[in-house]
Amino acid sequence: MPPCVRVFLLSLLLLVAMAKEKWDECQMSERDQIIGSIGGVIDESSRAGKEIKIAMEMAAHDFRRSNCSKLDLQHRDSNGHSAHVATAVIHLVNRKRVQAIIGTVSPQEAALVSEFDKVTKDIPIISIPPTSSLLPPLPSQSPFLVQMSTNITTHMHCNAAIISHFRWHKVSAIYENSNSFSTDSGLVTLLSDALELTDSVVKRHAAFPPVSSLLDPRTFVEKELKKLRSKSNRVFVVLQSSLQFAMILFEKAKQMGMMESGYVWIVSDEIASLLDSVDDNFISANMQGVIGCKTNFVDTSKKYRQFKLMFRRKYRLAYPEEDEYSNPSLFALRAYDATLALAKALKKSQGMTNSKELLNSLLSRDFRGLSGEVSFKNGELSQSPVFRIINVVGRKYREITFWSPEFGFVENLTRGAWMKVGIDSGSKSALGSVYWPGGSLVVPKGWTLGSEEKVLKIGFPANVGRLPYILHYEEIPFNGSYDDMVTAVYNKSLDAAVGDTTILADRYEHAEFSQPYLEAGLIMVVPVKPDKFKEIWMFMKHVSLLSLLPLLLYSRLQTSVVDIAYLKSTNASVGCNGNSFIVRYLNNVLQFENQSIQHMNTISDYPEAFRKGKIAAAFFVEPHAKVFLATYCLSKGLSLGY
Repeated sequence: MPPCVRVFLLSLLLLVAMAKEKWDECQMSERDQIIGSIGGVIDESSRAGKEIKIAMEMAAHDFRRSNCSKLDLQHRDSNGHSAHVATAVIHLVNRKRVQAIIGTVSPQEAALVSEFDKVTKDIPIISIPPTSSLLPPLPSQSPFLVQMSTNITTHMHCNAAIISHFRWHKVSAIYENSNSFSTDSGLVTLLSDALELTDSVVKRHAAFPPVSSLLDPRTFVEKELKKLRSKSNRVFVVLQSSLQFAMILFEKAKQMGMMESGYVWIVSDEIASLLDSVDDNFISANMQGVIGCKTNFVDTSKKYRQFKLMFRRKYRLAYPEEDEYSNPSLFALRAYDATLALAKALKKSQGMTNSKELLNSLLSRDFRGLSGEVSFKNGELSQSPVFRIINVVGRKYREITFWSPEFGFVENLTRGAWMKVGIDSGSKSALGSVYWPGGSLVVPKGWTLGSEEKVLKIGFPANVGRLPYILHYEEIPFNGSYDDMVTAVYNKSLDAAVGDTTILADRYEHAEFSQPYLEAGLIMVVPVKPDKFKEIWMFMKHVSLLSLLPLLLYSRLQTSVVDIAYLKSTNASVGCNGNSFIVRYLNNVLQFENQSIQHMNTISDYPEAFRKGKIAAAFFVEPHAKVFLATYCLSKGLSLGY
C-alpha cells in the first residue's frame, strides 16, 4: 500500500473514531440533555405534511449531533381537518407539555384553538403552510402565531405579472378550500386587487371542497370543469390546491380536451414547489405547457445537497410507496429551519423560559437556513421573495425567467441583471419562448368565440343553390396568370375556377362567368403633394374670417401625375400585378411600352417602389385599389387618381 494512501486511511479512521467518541459522549449524557419539547401538528395525508414531519425529525437529529442536546418531538396527525388540528394542539399542550408547535396550522385554525382553550393561546405556533396561499392576518389573530411564509399578496402579484405580460384580459380562478370548515374566496379578491393595475379581471371562479371530503372526487371535478369549458375564457389560475387535488384536476382536464392548444394553466407556488415529487409519466401525460410561480431558493450549495441525500433516504424508509419521487420541497426546508431555530432558542435559555421569552428569542434570530435568509416581521417572513417562472415541458419543467415585486421579470439573478432590467415587467425578452398546452409556441389568445357546449347557429336560405346531387370536388391551387386559369377551364384541365377574375370580352369567349360579386373597373393610383400656396391662402382665410373657431387646415392636394398621356410622354414606369389582365390592357389599349411596365408580386411592394421612384403610378382593379388605399393612404401619403 502506498504511504500516501496509508496516511489518508489512518486520518479517516481517526476522524471516525473522534466522531464516534463525541456521539457516544452525547449518548451517555442523554438523560440530562433534553432541552425542551416541541409538538408537530401535520396532515400526513398530504405530501407537504409528510415532508414537514421528515424534515423536523432530521433537524432534531442534526441538532443533537452538533450540540449533544436532545430535542423531544411529539407528532399529531390532523388528517387535514380543522377540528382535528384544534384537538391536536390542545392535546400536545395540555397532555404532552410541549413548549411550541410547528406544523400546518392556518391563522383561522389558530384562532379557533384560542377560543376553545385559553392555555394554548400563549403557546408559540410556527406555521409551515401547506399552501403558499395564506390569507392576510386576522384582526383577532394570536400574537403568538408566526407564519414561516411570505405575504400572500406577493404571490398574487406574480400571477398578475404573468397575466399582464401576455395581455390576457379575462381569467378564471380555481381553488380547493383548505379544509371542510372554511371557504377561501378571499384569494379571489386578492388576485382581483393585484389585477387592478392591468387591463384584466377575474371573470369567474370555481371553489372545490377538500378532495378528502368527496366520495367521488373525479366525477365532481369533471362536472365543474364542464361548466368552465362551456364559457369563452381559456385562462385558468389555480390559486390553492393540494397535490392530490391538482393531479385529479389536470388528469380530468387532459381527458376533456382542456390541455389542448388555446388553453392556459397557471399554478401557484404550492403546486410548482411540489412538481419534483410528481411522477414523471403523469407530468408528461397531463401537464404539458403548464406555467407557474415557484419560490426561489439556493439548491446548489453543499449543505443543500447533503440535506437532499439524507432526506431521500429517510423519506424512502418512511414512505416506500413514494420511493422514486422523494425530493424535498420548500416546505421541508422551512420546517427544518424552523425546528433548528426553536431548538437553538431553547438551548440558549437552558429550558428555563416562558412562552413569551421563547417567542421573542425566535423572532430576534436572523440567520441563513436551507430555505434562504430567515428573519421575521409582523408575524411572517420579512424577506421579499424571488419567484422562478417555470414551464412544464416533457417529463419535468424548465425555468424560463425570474420575477420579484421590486424588479419584475429578469433573466438571471445577478445584481447587474436586476439593475439593468429595472421595473420593466413587460420586457418580451425576459420571458422568452414558452411551450404552451397542445405543443404550440404561439401565445394563446386566452378566449374563444364558441365552445363544445354552445355551437354557433348560422342561418341561410335553404331553398337557394341546393343541388339535387352530391358534388365531390378538389381544391387545386393555381400559380399561373388569370388568363392561364381561364384557358385551363376552356381546355378542361380545370372544371371550374373561383376567384377575383375580371370578366373581359376575350375571356368570355372561352368560359362562362357567374354574376360578379365585386365592382369592376381599373383604377390608377398616384402619389400626391400639398399645394403650399393654397394651404397658406386657406389658413389666412380662416384666420381673417373665423380666431374664435377651431382652425381646420384643409390642405389642397396636387397629384404628381397629370394624366396617362403625361406618363407616356415622360416614359414613366408604372406598376401592376404581373399575373393580371392589366399587363395586356396597358400594352394593347393604353399603348405602354413593355419596359415601362413593372411587375409587382404583392400589394406591399408598391409603397417601397413609389418611395424609391421605381414607379410613378400603379394600376389596380377597383377592389384591390380600395384595399391598398385603406392600408397605405393615410400613412404613406398616397391618393387616388383616374
